[in-house]
Formats: sequence, structure tokens, C-alpha cells
Amino acid sequence: MILTEPLEFYARQTPDKTAVIDSGGNQTASYSELNDSTGKFAAYLADKGITKGDRVIIIGDNSIEFIIAMYGCLKIGAVFIPLQSPKVARLEYIKEDSQCKAVIKTEMVAEVIGGYSTLPKKHHASLSKEDISLIIYTSGTTNNPKGVVEPHSAVSFAVRSINKIIKNTSKDRILCGLPMSFDYGLYQIFLSFDTGATLVLAQSLQNVIALPSLLAKCQITGFPLLPSVAAAIIRSKLLERTPLPHLRYITSTGDTFHTNHIEKLMEVLPNVSIFPMYGLTECKRVSILSPSDYKGHEKSVGKPIPGTSAYVIDTNGNKLNENETGILVVSGPHVMSGYLNEDGKTSGRFFVDKKSGEKSLITNDYFRIDGQGFLYYIGRDEAVIKSSGHRIGISEIESVIAQLSSVAEVCAVGVDDANKGQVVKLHIYSHNNDLTEEAVRAQFYAYFSEDVVMQKIIFHREALPKTANGKLDRIALRAF
Repeated sequence: MILTEPLEFYARQTPDKTAVIDSGGNQTASYSELNDSTGKFAAYLADKGITKGDRVIIIGDNSIEFIIAMYGCLKIGAVFIPLQSPKVARLEYIKEDSQCKAVIKTEMVAEVIGGYSTLPKKHHASLSKEDISLIIYTSGTTNNPKGVVEPHSAVSFAVRSINKIIKNTSKDRILCGLPMSFDYGLYQIFLSFDTGATLVLAQSLQNVIALPSLLAKCQITGFPLLPSVAAAIIRSKLLERTPLPHLRYITSTGDTFHTNHIEKLMEVLPNVSIFPMYGLTECKRVSILSPSDYKGHEKSVGKPIPGTSAYVIDTNGNKLNENETGILVVSGPHVMSGYLNEDGKTSGRFFVDKKSGEKSLITNDYFRIDGQGFLYYIGRDEAVIKSSGHRIGISEIESVIAQLSSVAEVCAVGVDDANKGQVVKLHIYSHNNDLTEEAVRAQFYAYFSEDVVMQKIIFHREALPKTANGKLDRIALRAF
């Protein structure tokens, strides 16, 4: 499927149906209006000499104009690169790395489309499903960001596979408060338009105080969030005081979704389905835990999405047995094409499976898979603490500490130690000033060997620092 097809389909089938609502500016666009505006922007791009395969950077916050710009690119076969207020150095690097032909800021979109007629259908680019649709640059830590090359086929497959589980329909109203430069935010557009649903845009999910009323006012049925947002909402206790009769489901990915937070949401919102998920930009979504499978698999991130498979290997590439911990490999049509201009890194992680012929990806994340096929996240290679011969996933440590009722947020980091290899340092944000270091250590050593040294516990008076995408800023906390 080409990504423009669902928008064009619903523009014909349900032209007056509201496609997008910008909750901040109270703007709306029907499917026919949005399709017409994207055609006008496509005409503008064509007039500027942008053609099939050209790379176009789109900069802006969540807005209808952002969506118009990206679909305008897709209609003429250009490859869009979504960014949100990038630093100058990052922008310059991405411009050079992608060899982009244009940089579009969303503030200009409304003015531009006012001077154009929509691009006739016959002038739309002739695209195949293997043509590139977009490039998402992943965050760099010590190195420059890498551009993940995403063909129409992989994106559309992932979208439809996810929708088979969460079951979006034209009746849904899906909130998107995650940055569209972040694939979890961006894909809410595709997930919504794939079924003719209504997408409700918010600038951010960080203003937790306003979130429940926004969910109620906009009659949100689908609520994608990050675990840090879930923790903050639970801490606010506002969900208990805000009726949300329309809310159908919550999804979460991007970091560890602790079981005590999942179960608290289940308690407060008994009629809402909770979908813990795991994914990475290189294949969009790996697995989803369906609500019917939660009991008995509480710490799992679910099974591979429909039409895909997964297995674990050791460091020599040998497949491991069930319940053995190793590096997760995923296979299927959702695996992207690789990294832009990074043949070495692409060949090191992306390959074609010799038996199935499917594209496969080495995730570099540690997992185990049980006898029923459920995936259990252990941690990333850099997020596995090796202490006194013990290998402990940071995610596992955080889940244990998060079981303490007064812990709102926790981040574990490994600190190099000459004798132990590594020792553990914990950052904790607690909404209860009575939480003591002794209580935390007791909880830790109830689960882990005494050989593993808890070097330090740092209590924070405010929420732990986050990255621009709302994840825990582990780099900053490691240096704290």
C-alpha cells in the first residue's frame, strides 16, 4: 500500500468526516479538505522543482499544517524527514547527510496553499510500495543520529498489523500528543487515517493536569502515552475524578511500562483496554500484549505483531531455546530498509533470513521468549548491568523498585567498578517523603544477590529529567 491511499480513499468515501482536530487552535479539517490541502502543497513543491525521491525536511510541532506538508511530499513521491525544533548543529548534519532539497517550516504552509490549486491526480507520482516514504533520524548518544529508511510497504504493513490488534475503526478519536518527529507520534496519523478515524492533536502530554479534561472534552477513544506520562497521571489522581466514558484503549511504548502502573490504570479505568508494546524505529513495532493475555504474563511485552516472527540468539549468532536470555531478532515485512549512508551499520543489523527469505533485524536488545511465544524485555546491551558475574537488566531493576507504592519514577544506571565490574546507582522520584534508603535497599536485595552492590540511591524532589520525546533522560542521570 502507498501511504497516500487511505487519505484519498476516505476523501472520496466520507468526504465530510472530520479527519483532524487541532485541540490547541480548535482547527478542524475534513477528509476532503485535508486531501485538497495536501494536493495544493504538492503543487507548491512541484513548482519549486521537488520531484520523486527528493528529500524534504519538515520542521514543526503537532499541527494540521505538519500533516499537510508530509502528505504533500508523499503525493509527488518526495521523501519527508520529520523534525521538531532541531538544534542548529543537528539540523545541519541531517541536511548534509540526507542531501535534502528543501526545508519546510509548518508556519509557512497555510500561506503557501492559499495560492495554489490542488495537484491533479494524474500528476501524482507513480510509486511502488518499495519506494521510500520517509526517513526518521534516531537520537544519537555519542555518535551522530542515524536515518532509518522507511519504504511504503514496511510502514503500511506495520500500521495494518497494529490496527488488527488495537482495532481502530472510523468511530475512534485518537489523541496524538507525542511529537510527530518521534515515530510513536507520527504513526498515530497513519493508524488513524488507515481506518477513517479522527485524529486529535495536542502539543504535548507533559501538562498532566490538563490531560484528563482534554480526554473528556474531545471524547478520546484511543490514548497513546509514554510510561512516564502514565506515572504522572496516576500520581495526580485526576483519573479518579474525571469520567471518561468514551476512552476505549491506552497504548504505551518507548520505555518500561511497570506492572504496578498498568494495574493501577486497570483499577481506575476498568472498561479501558491497556496495550503494553515494544518497538524500535528500525521496524516500528515488534510486539503488543493484548489485555486478554495480561494475566499470567504481567511482565511481558506481548507476542510479535501479526505476520511477523521473533527469536533470540547468543553473541555468536546461535539461536537459543525458550526462556534463555539473548539478543532479540525480528523478521517480517515491517523491517525497514536500513540506515541512510551507513552500509556498515546496516549490514551489521539488517539481513535477509536464509530460510524464510524475510527481512530481519538484530535489535541489540536482550530478551527471553517463553514456551507460549511471549516476549520478555531484559534490557539493552548498554542497559544490562554486569556485576560480580551477574547480568541484570536495568528494566528488571526498575520494575522491582517500582513495586514500592511510593515510587513514582525510577531510573537505574550502571557505574564502573574496579572490583565488581559495575555497581548500581538508583535515581528515584517519590511522592512520599517517608520513603527511606533502607526500604529501597531491602526491596532491591529481596530480589537480587548480595554480590550486586547498590552504590548509591539519589532521591529527587521533582520528576526525573526527560528527553524531548518524553523518555527518561538516562544519559543525564548517568552523569548526575
